[in-house]
Amino acid sequence: MLTAVPSEGYQFYRWSGDIDANAAGNATIHVVMDKARSITADFVAPGGLYTITVNASPSLGGTATITTSFGSFNTSGNESSVSIQYPSGTAVNLSATAAAGYSFDGWKGDVTSSQGNVSFFVDSSKTITAEFSAPSSFQWGWAVGGVAALLLVVLLIVRFMSGRAKKPDDILPM
Repeated sequence: MLTAVPSEGYQFYRWSGDIDANAAGNATIHVVMDKARSITADFVAPGGLYTITVNASPSLGGTATITTSFGSFNTSGNESSVSIQYPSGTAVNLSATAAAGYSFDGWKGDVTSSQGNVSFFVDSSKTITAEFSAPSSFQWGWAVGGVAALLLVVLLIVRFMSGRAKKPDDILPM
């Protein structure tokens, strides 16, 4: 059993290293010593924790991931948002991955960028949104219309070249 006891003026943040991630926020943990382990108790000064909230919009458009030395967390499926507390000075990398049929448009909010990967150091609480978009129905309409027109032209050429079409009414049977 390990218990983290902070010095005066500090607070326990989390355990890092060779431990169960689900227990990382508990000041007291139980560790089975079935192998060599390296475990660190992380402390921060009071008020030194900031919340980083990352959203994916729309949630089906893709996944937004927060990666730090403390671990990696992401939005997925029905979870369009993830919020994690980090101490000041923590290096954070955000990455966005678009779902099939969607494209990544950029990061909006307290961090802005058109790049899929962006990094920053925690200095305050932040809310950041990965914006995704699907191809518009207008674009799909033009694509479908273009394919239909191409097929019609090919049909006209084939009927004309085969000799079956001798006058305009013979090109497209009514």
